[in-house]
Amino acid sequence: MLERLKETCASEGITNINPVEADCKSIPEDIRCDLAFSSLCPPMNNPQSILSMEKHGKVCAYLSSANTGTSIETEIWSELGEDYSYMGYHTEYPRHFLQSQRRKPELIFYSQEYSIDEDETAVTSRHLASMARFRPITDEIRNAVMSVVSRHSENGRVRINGKTIMGLLIWQSEY
Repeated sequence: MLERLKETCASEGITNINPVEADCKSIPEDIRCDLAFSSLCPPMNNPQSILSMEKHGKVCAYLSSANTGTSIETEIWSELGEDYSYMGYHTEYPRHFLQSQRRKPELIFYSQEYSIDEDETAVTSRHLASMARFRPITDEIRNAVMSVVSRHSENGRVRINGKTIMGLLIWQSEY
C-alpha cells in the first residue's frame, strides 16, 4: 500500500505526503502530521491505540471492516476452533469509544458488491496459501479448508455473491 501511495504521489506531483511505515505501537514520538491514518489494523480497536493516533495527527482516520456476516475465511477459522468473525473489528466499536471520550467522530460507510465464480480447486489453493501466512499447513488445516470450500461448491464451482462493507471513522485530535 505504501509503495502504491508513493507511486501515485510521484505520478501526480504530490510532494507533501511522507508515508511512514511503523508498527502502531512504535511510531516515533516526534512525528506530527495533518492526518494519522490506520487501515484494517485490529490492534487499533483497542481504546489506547485509538487515542495514540491523536499524538501524531491533527485529524485521525481509521478504516475498518463493518461486515456483519461470515465468509469462507471465518468459516475455516471456526472449523479450526477459532473465532475470527471480525465482529470485534467493526468500526462501530471505536466510534462508540471515541464518543464516550467526548470526541465527535464521523462515520462513513462504503460498500462494494462482489461475485465469485471459481473452480473449487483454485479456491481451496487460495485459502491454503492464505492460511500458510499464519501457520504451517497441517492435515487438520488442509481438511478444514477442503471441508468448508466443498460446502460452498456445486459441480466443482464455488459461486458466492456478497458485499464488503467498510467504515471510515474520522475525528479531530485533542492535542
